[in-house]
Amino acid sequence: MFSTLPALANASSIKPAAEPQPVIPDSFIRAETDRMFAGITQRSGGINKLWKVRRPVALDQQPVIRINRDTLYIGAVVDTEGGASFTLPEMPEMPEMPDDRYSSVMMIDNDHYTSQVIYVPGTYQIAQDTKYVLVGARFHIKDPQDEAEIQLLNQLQDQFVITANNTDLLRAYIWDLTSLQELRSGYESEFQQLDQYASDWMGPRGKVNEETRHLASAGAWGLLPEQDATYINYSGHHD
Repeated sequence: MFSTLPALANASSIKPAAEPQPVIPDSFIRAETDRMFAGITQRSGGINKLWKVRRPVALDQQPVIRINRDTLYIGAVVDTEGGASFTLPEMPEMPEMPDDRYSSVMMIDNDHYTSQVIYVPGTYQIAQDTKYVLVGARFHIKDPQDEAEIQLLNQLQDQFVITANNTDLLRAYIWDLTSLQELRSGYESEFQQLDQYASDWMGPRGKVNEETRHLASAGAWGLLPEQDATYINYSGHHD
């Protein structure tokens, strides 16, 4: 199921500047990331605050494009000025489950680069690549029908902590949503023709493909780097 304007940051959730700037190919990734940051911040209730996805997401209610349905999420847009950190708690053990449950934390800066993906519980400093950075955690659901497991993961979500020394509000959204959506729709159409995501779409600055990574921002915003996940592109013959 494809979407050109995910509900996470739809037009009604953004207050644009008095004279919005047209989005061109060179500004598309920043404009799209600004849009997503604005939507996540609205859902979480503010900068440095956690937005928690408590249950598997229904297919017709995806808050971000192509969201996983076998993981629960936590996300926060963090003001890194002055220093900030997060704490990934230890995964809980249940007698009927092995202790090999997948969990990860990634950091996405305001230009849709990711500097690091964390798997080991502990407290980590958030890279200050841009003033605002999205910290996003994923926790694997082994049985989406098991209410006890979901409650256990919800408790784990509540142990995830963000600590930051600064809390500046996001600036007003300066981009023109019409030109942004026109570009996104075109890039999304190109993205849909690919069988598999490119291996160099996501990662640190200087280590990604600057010629094509706009396709990832349009069709798979928030994706993990190639060494952390493999994505196969399949539409099921839907529009």
